[in-house]
This record gives sequence, structure tokens and C-alpha cells, in this order.
Amino acid sequence: MVKFNYEGVDYDLPQKWEEMTLSSYISFIEYRKSERYDSDYDGTRFFDALLNKPIGFFDDMTIKQIKEIYSTNEFDFDEKRLKKLTSYKKHIIVGDDTFSYPKTMEDMSNSEYVTFKNLSANLKSEEQILKLVPILLRKSIEVKDEFGNINHKREKLDTSILEERYEYLKDKILATDVIGCISAFIPGRKI
Repeated sequence: MVKFNYEGVDYDLPQKWEEMTLSSYISFIEYRKSERYDSDYDGTRFFDALLNKPIGFFDDMTIKQIKEIYSTNEFDFDEKRLKKLTSYKKHIIVGDDTFSYPKTMEDMSNSEYVTFKNLSANLKSEEQILKLVPILLRKSIEVKDEFGNINHKREKLDTSILEERYEYLKDKILATDVIGCISAFIPGRKI
């Protein structure tokens, strides 16, 4: 992370995919695809997107400060490298909680499958797609089976808290921890 101060506020700017939260990733990808993308403002708009700020937020940053950030730091957002980083993860730790995914599509409950299928049918933007995360990624507890193997028992799907759970997770989990899972459950979808 690149640490810098702008107008009296300290910021941590991701330098590579592994440092991006889900929220940063969505903002970054959506900006790069949007009509508002402007290569003349690449430096500061890049910061806007990575820090999930409104486009133009850092436009008044001095050229000197922009040069300092770029000359002393290296940024690596190669999309080929992202694909290698987004392996399917069985579970993720967030604070004191463990969140787990189903192992395969067949391990999903019928309610999970129907909810996921219905909500994923017409999704277009990265954010819409990644809002599916709470359907798959849910709190879990470790349980031992009769052979002593540790498994993760996931909480039941509660569709009334999907939006709340997404809001909770989006700034706490890394994009590289969820992209592989979503891609695995949406055939043909590349994120």
C-alpha cells in the first residue's frame, strides 16, 4: 500500500490486486470501463477509482505530489496476473468470523441455487455480479466429522440480510478472495 496525505487526510492506496478490497476492485474496474475514463487524468482518476472516491476527488492534487507517488512506488494491475491470483478459496477470515463457500454447485442448498440463479441471470456490472457474494460466502463454524476431519458448517441462507452482508463485507474482504469463487459459479463469466 502507498501511504499519502491529501488535504490533511491519510490514505492507503493499493499497489497491486492483492491489496484491493472488493469495493476498490469494483470502483477501479467500473471506472476503466466507463465513458468517464480519461487518460489525461489517469494519475488522479486512478487514485479516485482505487480509493472508491467520486471521480475528480483528487483532481486538485499537485503534479509534484502525483510524481512523488508514482516515482517512489510501483503499481501492478496486470490482468493476466489477476487470473492467477483468483483461485477458489474454501473459506475466508474476517475479523473474528470465518466465512465459507459451498465446495461445488452440487453442495448448494436448493434455496441458495434458486436465489443465485435468479439474481445472476441479468447481471451486467461488476458490482451487480459481486453482490452475489453473500449468497455463496456465509458465516461458518468448524465441525469435526466422525473421522476427525474438520469441515465448515455454513449458516442458513437469509435473503433478508444479503444487502446488509454485502455492505459489511465489501470493504473487509479482498477482491482476489472472491473473484475466483464467483467465476466458478457463473459459467462463462469472466471477472
